[in-house]
Amino acid sequence: MIEIRPMGEDFILPRCLHGGPIEATAAQASDVARFELPPHPWSDETIREVAAKHGGITHGGEPPSREFMREMIQRYGTCALLAWQEKRVVGFLRFYPMRIARLVQAAQPPDDDPEEILDCRLACEPEEDEGTLWLQCVMASRPYTGTGKEVPPTGGGDRIFRTAEEAGGRKGAGLSLAKALVPWAREHGWKRIVKIAHCDLDFFYGIWGGGGRTFWEKAGFRSVGTVHRPHEWSDDDMAIVRAQMAEKGMSEEDVWTYHRMTYEL
Repeated sequence: MIEIRPMGEDFILPRCLHGGPIEATAAQASDVARFELPPHPWSDETIREVAAKHGGITHGGEPPSREFMREMIQRYGTCALLAWQEKRVVGFLRFYPMRIARLVQAAQPPDDDPEEILDCRLACEPEEDEGTLWLQCVMASRPYTGTGKEVPPTGGGDRIFRTAEEAGGRKGAGLSLAKALVPWAREHGWKRIVKIAHCDLDFFYGIWGGGGRTFWEKAGFRSVGTVHRPHEWSDDDMAIVRAQMAEKGMSEEDVWTYHRMTYEL
């Protein structure tokens, strides 16, 4: 049985599930002093300074990410929903106020360009920031390609599985998380939730996570616009993408079109 709960300060999870489910007893130690992070509460200017100094603080396993999430929990109640199965986290959904997401992204180095589905600049117009939650990602499995072909581990040593089932996915945790966010956001006074979604190729679901257009439509979101951004993977990865593209009868335009998914509250 899967239980969805907001993430609290007692168990802050800044990293992904690439290694599989995470035990509740996993070490939560943070060498904060080594990074000379300021005490909470943080002002917006402090967030900007930490983001500029330490890079992508909205995800990753280092103390700056953990302390940024702690600040979000203290300000807004949480910044993630976790899917628990007994004493293991088997899925998560991360989100931030759009205004904060843009602030952090603007503070990062110019050459630190986020991947398309993590680019909050594509999600909505700046005048819509107030009252908007930006969904960074949802993950409920380890990485997979959606093909029968074995692939080597990533540069970080993560094993890449062939199918969602082998990777531990397709158990309903991701969709449960997406649906649970709606009442939480409404209860906490948010006006809308936005997400950039990729097309419905298994490879994108398994490597990027984040959820494709069909996933978010099942959660009650609707597409309000598109962004076309070609992306180049390795030769092996592109071979998988093209094979899945051909199998579904999709064009290059279809594959590299990202959808602005919105839930109006």
